[in-house]
Amino acid sequence: MLRTLRENTKTILWIVIIAFVISIFAIWGMNLKSPQSRYKDKGIVGYVDKEPISSQTYSNVINQLYAQLRKEKGEDYNPSKAEDKILREQAWEFLVKKILITKEIQKLNIKVSDDELVTFLKTNPHPSLKKVFKDKNGNFDYQAYLKALADPNMDWTELENWGRSVLPETKLQLYLAGQIHITEKDILDKFRENNLEMKAEYVRVPFTEEKPPYQPGEDEIAKKYNEIKDEFKDPEMRKINIIKIDKKPSPADESDARERAIELRDEILKGKDFAEAAKEASDDDITAPKGGDLGFIKKGDMVKEFEDVAFSLKAGEVSEPVRTNYGYHLIKVDEKKFENGVEKLHVRHILIKVEPGYETMDSLTTLVQDLSEAIVKKGFEKAAEEYKLKVLTPPPFPQGSFIKDLGYVPQVISFAFNHPVDKISAGIDTDAAIYFVKVVDKIPAGVKPLEEVKDIVIAKIREQRKIERALKVAKEIRKEVLAGESLEKAAHKAELEAKETPYFKLHDTIPNIGTNTAFAEACFLLPPSKVSPPIKGVSGYFIIIVKDKKQPNMDDYAKQKKEIMLKLQDERSSRFIADWYDQIRKNSKVVDLRERTLN
Repeated sequence: MLRTLRENTKTILWIVIIAFVISIFAIWGMNLKSPQSRYKDKGIVGYVDKEPISSQTYSNVINQLYAQLRKEKGEDYNPSKAEDKILREQAWEFLVKKILITKEIQKLNIKVSDDELVTFLKTNPHPSLKKVFKDKNGNFDYQAYLKALADPNMDWTELENWGRSVLPETKLQLYLAGQIHITEKDILDKFRENNLEMKAEYVRVPFTEEKPPYQPGEDEIAKKYNEIKDEFKDPEMRKINIIKIDKKPSPADESDARERAIELRDEILKGKDFAEAAKEASDDDITAPKGGDLGFIKKGDMVKEFEDVAFSLKAGEVSEPVRTNYGYHLIKVDEKKFENGVEKLHVRHILIKVEPGYETMDSLTTLVQDLSEAIVKKGFEKAAEEYKLKVLTPPPFPQGSFIKDLGYVPQVISFAFNHPVDKISAGIDTDAAIYFVKVVDKIPAGVKPLEEVKDIVIAKIREQRKIERALKVAKEIRKEVLAGESLEKAAHKAELEAKETPYFKLHDTIPNIGTNTAFAEACFLLPPSKVSPPIKGVSGYFIIIVKDKKQPNMDDYAKQKKEIMLKLQDERSSRFIADWYDQIRKNSKVVDLRERTLN
């Protein structure tokens, strides 16, 4: 669809699914079985204090995270094993946290009144709606937003649900933040930290490669491998072959959608109001209630096919059906204007999606039945060849992970991990496609052999030697300085150069040093004229002598006090809330059944 619509729609869907659907997942996943039998429920991936998490809810969150990444990184994005693991853990922890926080909200009897909800929605328009309600200059039209909120014909159920899901947690955070108290000493200490200026002499001992590169012996390599072999663990994996039958619209479905758009255009040309037609017929759920109104747009805001037609129209003109990846659009330009030399259009549109119709789905059902019989009679590969279907061979994958080029398909993963090698599935029906799966190989969990990771082990040995050699030189320099040698001469003996910084503050970027937290913090803590121990940085070790410290001007304290206090309040509240949650998480009973259920 239009880029603007795509952003708005996906943002709202993200909020809806994560903030609304997950908030009622306990109802979806409600388990009325006895405690003794509940663990046998294949639809449950875990419990938080006996409250279930359904596999469907877990899959929904994973798919939303995956969709968000694809939006950011491109439609061809496939996560690495590490990213896949992180995504699954994020989804799991999100759901655990949601349950625990909901329980705390109930325990503290935190409620949201209708007045609080109305005030919140009035004063906190959702960011996605700021893109929808725009004035003629393209700015957020707050009055139009308020007017829409008050319109009884508008369906604000999703926005209301969002408010009711967000507000209790907001009130809980405010309650917890109220437990934090900032003292005058806290503010003074932070003021000094922000404003103290320092000047230091230093020598950097860099991490350097050995020339020629160090060649460890076989015994040393084996010893290092045994020390770090946990880094090379692989989980149990499956290799499968797949026949994928996409649920794509047929040429007839394409023609039907275009005919619908043409008929609708004819009705509009004969006098039907465009906005009313959009409300009745548009498949764009975001703009349809507003008569298809997209507000003002400029070139670059839309997909090219839409944009080319829109900017060729005259004000008041309705386009022929325009095909984009999202269907057929009827476009109407309400107004044209130039703003700062940029042409802008006030545009409405009606979207007619191209989706598989009844006959297409019926033909698909017949194909699936025929293919199933052919697989039984002739085998997986020959049946695919007969029906001219490609057999996909994704790389091996662990339980519960994404499958390259397919994404996260729990039903396929479940079949692969629940059946022996050479087993072939019946058609696995999902929203987007039907899959036939053949289990090709079962790869047991294990550690990659040394031969496979030998180069990595050697690189780690060399890296450790670089660090140890630099540390040895840094210690020698420090020893000489403590014995009375100047830092400059001690550095020169090691064929290094002592340098001096200009005055800098703790959080500044230091010339020739960069944003080096370890260096700056050492200078902040080190008394003037004292020699630091070796301070490890990203590229080497430092030996530091602070030459001078300028205390901050106390006249500036009154000016900065309020800002510092608010920042401290925010920082400490965040830490307090995080620690508070960690304690609740620690004291709760979380049962993770993902491996058992999804396996």
